[in-house]
Amino acid sequence: MKTFLRFTDQSFHKYNNAEYTNCLDRICNLTISTGAAVLHYEQADIDRLVHLLSLMQDLVSRNMASMETDQLQELELLRDEVGRYIIDTVRNSLNLPFPEIAAASKALWFVLKPYTGFYSLPNMQETTVIEGMVMDLQKPENAPYVTALSLDGKVAELAEANAQYKAITDQRTGSRNAAKTADSKTLRLEIDALYECITTVAFAYSVVTPSDAIAQYISMVNAIINEANTAYNQRMGLTKKTDEETPLPPATDPDNSGTTEPETPETGGDDNGGTTPTPDPTPDPDTGGDDDDDEGGLAG
Repeated sequence: MKTFLRFTDQSFHKYNNAEYTNCLDRICNLTISTGAAVLHYEQADIDRLVHLLSLMQDLVSRNMASMETDQLQELELLRDEVGRYIIDTVRNSLNLPFPEIAAASKALWFVLKPYTGFYSLPNMQETTVIEGMVMDLQKPENAPYVTALSLDGKVAELAEANAQYKAITDQRTGSRNAAKTADSKTLRLEIDALYECITTVAFAYSVVTPSDAIAQYISMVNAIINEANTAYNQRMGLTKKTDEETPLPPATDPDNSGTTEPETPETGGDDNGGTTPTPDPTPDPDTGGDDDDDEGGLAG
């Protein structure tokens, strides 16, 4: 009677999203590298599986990353600082006793006055307002005044910081929108179905037209699942240990008598872990002390 190599019964439902995604991604890569010529899968199924796993990876990554938030906070502080510097420089130059600088500052003050207090606006609104401020300062009719006040570098710095802030904000918004449309439970159900379809077809061909390549594929999938199960069990084992109370240490039993009672000070106790026997009021004729050398002890 023939025996057939079968796929290990999978229990993907018990994995968290990170464990699940890692395991299925490895199986997907193995499936692609083995090829449709060997496994007879539909290319559309593999393409769909790759797409779904990318969405799962995005969900996992979003739970681990805070880099975008840190970058936005730094850029927010930078653009506020640079924008306020430009406005304060123009305002403070209005009454300087230098005709060229005073004229330039008066011309720019009419441009910048509507933008004072921009830093107190909500972030997205502030982004739009700063874009308008930079656009006005870079207009040809205002460029000579900006140069006269030595603000060209600051205007360029403000434009760059604001552009980076907007780009990161748009990127984060796109990720969040994708995440809203990608529920992990829904994704996992479809991924499970695709895995079941691909492995069922592979097993069928391993029975009808067996080959070393299919056998190797089944063995490798089983190895991946076994490794994932081992990692899961180790994680659960560590979790349980942290939840349980630390057990009390066992009582010492130096002479392996089987007694688990604490030892008493050596005040005549016998070597077998028992308590000191009560002396017999009628001594035995052989009164040479017991064989256990208990000081003052009597043989029973």
